[in-house]
Amino acid sequence: MAAGSVWFFRHESPLPPAVPAPAPPAPVAKLPETRPAPPEEPAQVRIDRIYNESIVPILASFELRNGAAVGRSMGMLHDRIEYHRRHVVPFTKDVSSWGTRFGILKRYPSDLWRKFNGSGGGQVAAYVNQKFRQHILSEQTLRQDVVAVVAQFNNDMTASRNQLYSELTLPLNKIKTIRPTQDVSTDHIQAIVRERTHALSGGLASDSVAAGLVEFSAGWLAMDAAQAVTARVVGQILARVGTAMAAEGIAAGGATVEATAAGGGAGSLGGPLGTIIGIGVGLIIGVIVDWRLSKAFEAKMIQQCNRFLDDLERQTRDGATPGAGLRATLLDATVLMNRAQAEAVRNALKAAE
Repeated sequence: MAAGSVWFFRHESPLPPAVPAPAPPAPVAKLPETRPAPPEEPAQVRIDRIYNESIVPILASFELRNGAAVGRSMGMLHDRIEYHRRHVVPFTKDVSSWGTRFGILKRYPSDLWRKFNGSGGGQVAAYVNQKFRQHILSEQTLRQDVVAVVAQFNNDMTASRNQLYSELTLPLNKIKTIRPTQDVSTDHIQAIVRERTHALSGGLASDSVAAGLVEFSAGWLAMDAAQAVTARVVGQILARVGTAMAAEGIAAGGATVEATAAGGGAGSLGGPLGTIIGIGVGLIIGVIVDWRLSKAFEAKMIQQCNRFLDDLERQTRDGATPGAGLRATLLDATVLMNRAQAEAVRNALKAAE
């Protein structure tokens, strides 16, 4: 049995050698996906995007600054009127003093005699008028006030315009790289602005001074011409104020009418500007007709002076009719400038198409 087992194992076939497993195939390199290149954005589309994203906000800020310039100018006008208001009490003290009272009483009979003879009068009005000028307001100081307001507006507009062109430099340079042969420089835009301003101002009223203000604040005028524009603005505004206040004075009724007419004719410069001061003094003389040695007299004079200054500020700022005041004139100028600048930029970009 044992021998049989030995024989079996000796004669059994050996096992075949193990076959090694085949090596895994090397990974195939994955080629990168090829995507079609996006189509190149048209030049005009890029220009439009720069305009909407960069230039439109800059123009909007320009318009906001210009509107704020009008507000500052009106604030300056108010401050100047308030400065004159500080001198109302000293004027009242002077008029109610014994020296001035004697001066009025000395001139009053002469006025009555001249009026009786039909040769006029006005010595009392001229006397008080001069004191009014010395203490509160004269034609010269009123003109200086309006000149200062217009100058403030022009300075603000000039600064706003300079900031506009500084901020436009970067987006305009981007557009220049897209179309290098086209002229989209700020100098070119300013030239278009001048053309557009002249075209747009043709639709304004013949007596409008907005176009002149735009040319002044845009820096296109020489100093002498700029001064002439300022004089024209001031003259027209004050003429409107004088005419309106004279009409209101005549409509006041009572003792004030006669005194106002006398005061209005006593303006040192004559015309509407003299009428403005004359109206103010005429109201005071209307009070003097009922002269009283009391505090009530001074209080009434202070009230009349303050009312006059209130009316003067309102007429200068707003005018008697829509568009006749200084605020409307300055707003017209800003609207004209805003529109001219916006159209100039658009026209420059259209030329680049």
